[in-house]
Amino acid sequence: MATTQQQPDTTDDWIALLMLLTGVSGMGLFSLGTFVAPARELAVQWGLLVRGDAVLIPLMDGVGLDIWRTLILAGIFVLFVAGSIAIARSRRRREGR
Repeated sequence: MATTQQQPDTTDDWIALLMLLTGVSGMGLFSLGTFVAPARELAVQWGLLVRGDAVLIPLMDGVGLDIWRTLILAGIFVLFVAGSIAIARSRRRREGR
């Protein structure tokens, strides 16, 4: 009698690891931009953060996000969640669940 062993499906593990690494790197970049003064100044110069009356979400010392940058970040988050759901659904459909 020959028994066949199935290889474990590690796709879920890779997706979870990718999401974890994306979140951790995002938190690291956020911390870098808010707590390190030279990086914060560069973020203001490059237009990633704003200074003054336009700040909607203050991060530190009058520097933060205005409405447009907040909407862009929210849109990126929604796209990331929608992409994750689409990948999970297509994988389930492929497996026939």
